[in-house]
Amino acid sequence: MALATSEDVLLLIFKLMVESVSMDVDWLAQKYDVQAAEAPFTIAAVCRRWRSIALATSALWSYLGFPGTFPLNVHHVARASMLCKRSGGSPVDIVFRWSSDEQSHVILEHIVASHGR
Repeated sequence: MALATSEDVLLLIFKLMVESVSMDVDWLAQKYDVQAAEAPFTIAAVCRRWRSIALATSALWSYLGFPGTFPLNVHHVARASMLCKRSGGSPVDIVFRWSSDEQSHVILEHIVASHGR
């Protein structure tokens, strides 16, 4: 039996953290969950090493959520693009309030282009 490296242990902890937050989301209510949205950013903000591991782990970036309390703007579009890139080939959960504004269309286009697999 091979011993796990400290990076392997950290990665396991990171995945468990993101998964446990995701399990707390009320998917039937389809509401934005700030903890699920911020979990990978919180992990990546601790130190360079954690950031490197987080950025290299697409599964951590699998929640694409946007608050529905105000109109989507260019910052949300940039965030959608970044999250789509970081989530790579991992399955994603998408939560955002659709509106007929241009930003909603742009966000949806980013998601479809990145995850239309």
